[in-house]
Amino acid sequence: MPVGLDFTEVSHVKVFNHIVPRIGASYDLFGDGNTVLKGNWGRFYFNPGVNLADSVNPNTANQYFDYVWNDLNDDRIFQEGEQGALQTRFGGVANAAIDPDLENAYTDEASVFVERAVLRDLGVRVGYVYKKDKNGWQQVNILRPFSAYNAPVTVIDPGPDGDVTTTSDNSPFSFLNLADPSNGSSQLTSNIDGYEGTYKTIELSARKRFAQRWSMNASFSYTWTHEFGNNYANNRFGTAISNFAFFGSFPSTPNEYTENHFTNWLVKFSGTIDAGWDIFVTPALKMSSGTPYGRSFPVAGCSTTVVTNCSNYGPQLVLVEPLGTRRQDNIAILDMRIEKKIVFADRGRLGLFLDIYNALNADTLVNINWRSGGSFEKATTVVGPRILKFGVKFDWS
Repeated sequence: MPVGLDFTEVSHVKVFNHIVPRIGASYDLFGDGNTVLKGNWGRFYFNPGVNLADSVNPNTANQYFDYVWNDLNDDRIFQEGEQGALQTRFGGVANAAIDPDLENAYTDEASVFVERAVLRDLGVRVGYVYKKDKNGWQQVNILRPFSAYNAPVTVIDPGPDGDVTTTSDNSPFSFLNLADPSNGSSQLTSNIDGYEGTYKTIELSARKRFAQRWSMNASFSYTWTHEFGNNYANNRFGTAISNFAFFGSFPSTPNEYTENHFTNWLVKFSGTIDAGWDIFVTPALKMSSGTPYGRSFPVAGCSTTVVTNCSNYGPQLVLVEPLGTRRQDNIAILDMRIEKKIVFADRGRLGLFLDIYNALNADTLVNINWRSGGSFEKATTVVGPRILKFGVKFDWS
């Protein structure tokens, strides 16, 4: 059993030391060596890295002052003197601490598989994997707990085009402002109740060793995900804050919807075919479900002392459709290698090969814009085009 260092605290520096239990077992179900039941369970502690120490460093790279903006002349351009009450300050002063009762984050993982030898060179297996991340920690402003956001205002959802005047399906929803936006900032890095992630996966796979001039590996997995985060597929749908978080951003206000439930599937296939004349063809196919997403839009910060239809603690991004309300296109990519082997001088081998990436020239949208407005659902990243690569390799033994 791996053993780390004991838990101590020295001037805001946490050192975690753990006994890490892990166990696994296999059992021949029918005593013929063809069907095996395998089970494993283990605990894996995370390395907190430099983020934990950096969370109390007043000279951290991310520093900012967040003021209420009073746009006195309504020109939508900030001029010196238009800043109002200081809302949040991050870095620059020693206003951050680590909870002395902070516990390290860890993952529990358990799996059970049944493997069966169907033929001499063909085996299949089916199984279930359960993974749970626990003890997530994040830096929170203890002067602005959730209970401080208790001033409801009505905000209009502008719809996909981002324009409240052009669509008929715009709907109001309740947004919670701060009761007292002048509250300052005192950051505490601590564990947060419920800050965890759960992943449940069913896996099926088959493997054929090279025989009769071909081999194959194939697998299918389906995963149910429950986790926190506000940034997927190059899209941020929660307000970017400098606070440190370990598993991805846990909500820092009750208006942030960052608890996400979604599913994904993945298919992989690869193999080698002896086409004769010392020519080998190796295809590799990968298919995956499209990324689940939902629409978000920005709630503007209040530019005057009048607090209506806006956020009195700065501009905020709001996810108005939970992740999974929409889904991007499925992705299928076929790569391939064709290789000709030439043997000479008994011990020399020359390989001439052609690699084909994205052989079907798929042009699936990998990332799209999830934010309301003129660019909603427009592509930001597309699968790369078909690429051919020629090469030569030489072996001497």
